[in-house]
Amino acid sequence: IPLFVVLSDVPLLVHPGKMVLVALLGNLGLASVGTLTSALVAGIRRHGSLAALVALPLVIPVVLAAAEASRLLVEGGSGTAWWRWVQLLGGFALIFTVAGTVLFEFVVEE
Repeated sequence: IPLFVVLSDVPLLVHPGKMVLVALLGNLGLASVGTLTSALVAGIRRHGSLAALVALPLVIPVVLAAAEASRLLVEGGSGTAWWRWVQLLGGFALIFTVAGTVLFEFVVEE
């Protein structure tokens, strides 16, 4: 990322705290969705392609929200539109983290 910023002259660090917030919520959302879906399909024999098919529709809102929030920050707009995308990221991360915690013992059986 630092090399990309230098070579493309994109002002990513105009709002560093807000950019870190978007990155953390996006990473948490991706990790929680990936963990939950891989645990769901772990018991199936051909789980490689099924995991991707199950995870992709769930990951698209996280990627879209993170990209849009980052775009708004780079363009200098950190108003209500940016805050709505961050709320979507936070809600998504919260829902799937809580769902993974609650459903862990039902999904993973030894």
